[in-house]
Amino acid sequence: MKAFVKSMVQGQNMSVLSPDGRTRTCCCSLDRRLKSFVIELKGARRKIGLSEVAEVFHGKEPEDISTPLDEMCCTLMLQSDECITFRFTDV
Repeated sequence: MKAFVKSMVQGQNMSVLSPDGRTRTCCCSLDRRLKSFVIELKGARRKIGLSEVAEVFHGKEPEDISTPLDEMCCTLMLQSDECITFRFTDV
């Protein structure tokens, strides 16, 4: 677990999946205090408090969003009901 946290503080490239099915590479990280998840894409930076994450889904859930999900997806649902989906190449 320590190695995972260290790598996430340093930042990891991930594929974010848009509702139209396109993937884009972004850099995701945790802040040093482990309070926020940071997504950087094309020079824009979004900081999401971990307390804002309501649920984490794996695979084809949640079923009620338009994003084309598969078993390689992980979706964060925020308290605002916004969903952010990442697609991985392996599990």
